[in-house]
Amino acid sequence: MSGWHLPPLGLSRVWDWPLALGLLSVAGLVSALVGEHGLWLALCWLGLGMPLLVVARYWLWPSAPRRR
Repeated sequence: MSGWHLPPLGLSRVWDWPLALGLLSVAGLVSALVGEHGLWLALCWLGLGMPLLVVARYWLWPSAPRRR
């Protein structure tokens, strides 16, 4: 039985984007707790809104599986 399989992905290739979105969420939560006006409010919206946009993108338009 001859099957194809994908080569193993490196640790950084798997965890880069989830870690970036997690850090962005934490930064948004901290900025929401620290300040209420100006730059803090903008950082809060960016930090908490960006992960939601990524989730919405992949929920509404799932990516097709890649063939190698």
